Amino acid sequence: MSSVFIPKVIRKPTTHHACRWCAKRSLRKQMYKLRDGPVDWWFCNDEHALEWLDNRHKTYSINEMLRIEPRERDLNGKTIDQWVRDELSQANESDA
Repeated sequence: MSSVFIPKVIRKPTTHHACRWCAKRSLRKQMYKLRDGPVDWWFCNDEHALEWLDNRHKTYSINEMLRIEPRERDLNGKTIDQWVRDELSQANESDA
């Protein structure tokens, strides 16, 4: 008798992930894993993890952008570093 809750086809676990900061794809075993509560975030290296942690709550627009999957972000041809720098400078100008 088959159970209703167990799928008949079990998906293989993924072996590749994209860095949440720069979107570079790599094997999971070569990436840096950051555990934030029950969620695992994957990064190329610890520098990208620290950048993500430092910037994810600075402004609402940066927070929204970092929530989006890296390959779905529309950065207008900029890198994420350039985009975050521009957003922070705009926020500082509007505060002044």
